[in-house]
Order: sequence, then C-alpha cells, then structure tokens
Amino acid sequence: MKQGKGRRVALGMMLLVALWLALWGDKTPPGAAAVRAAGTAIATSMSPAARKDAPQPPAATLRIERVRTRDALIADHSAGPAVDLFTARSWAPPPPPVAVTPAFEVEAAPPLPFQVLGKKREGDRWEIYLARDGQTFIVHEGSSIDETYKVGRIAPPTLSIVYVPLGLTQTLDIGDFE
Repeated sequence: MKQGKGRRVALGMMLLVALWLALWGDKTPPGAAAVRAAGTAIATSMSPAARKDAPQPPAATLRIERVRTRDALIADHSAGPAVDLFTARSWAPPPPPVAVTPAFEVEAAPPLPFQVLGKKREGDRWEIYLARDGQTFIVHEGSSIDETYKVGRIAPPTLSIVYVPLGLTQTLDIGDFE
C-alpha cells in the first residue's frame, strides 16, 4: 500500500508543476524566442574579447501590413474567371465509343433455324427429328435439308450441320444418350 501512496504523491506533485508552468510559464512568441536564442548562442560560444569584434545579427524587424477595406479585397478576386458553383451537371455516363468497322467482314452462317424434336438409335446409326417452320425432317449422317444444310456428324450430345453456301459447320445440341 505504501508504494501506491508514494506514486500518488509523485503524480500529484507533477500535476502541480505542470499547472504552474501552464499558468506562469514563458509567454514569448515562438519567433522572438528563436531570435533571442541565436543571439545568445553566438555570445556564449566566444571569449569576451572575440565577442566585441564579432558581427552582430540584424535586429528583427516587425512589418505591419496595411489594413485593406472589404471592397478592395473583393475587387482583387473578381479579376479572375468566375466559376458558377451551382451549374447543372449530368450524372449519366458518357455515350459508348463508336465501334470502328473493319475493312472486311468475315462471312458467318445464319443461326440454325431447327428445333430438335427427338432422336432414335436405329441399328448402328442415329435418326434425328428436326422441325422448322411447321415442317418435320428426319435426318441421318450425310443427308441434305433443302440443298442449304447438310448433316455432317451425329455424335450425341451434338449434331454437326454444314451450311452449304459458305461451307461452315455449326453444331446443334441434341442431348445425351437415352
């Protein structure tokens, strides 16, 4: 218990010293203290004979600016460009950049117009039932549809169809083995 009491007394004494320094401590402005410290440093580092011959630092000068009127202050700022702080702004994103079209276009086959109705394994080959615009087609490997499409390979889950005018192969999902 004695250690705690001694610690409290020491802390109380430090608090009183801090209060005394805050109330009655040195109140000189920071700039004046720096000028005085520079002058005392030169004086204390030299012998008395050398101090007489040493150059004296220039005396600190205090410059007081002239107080200007409010109209003069406002006139200074009105010379620059005026900025309207309350202009309307659009928060919409900028339009997307215009896509540059290539000099040549790659020909592509149109999307497949067929809908798969079903499939059936007939011996060792597949029969696929396709529909387009109300017509039903039963196709096998190598068969043609309207001279425009030719069935390439049937390997569930895909059916390869060749678009004859361009010779491009497209695939159609027909489902897994069932």
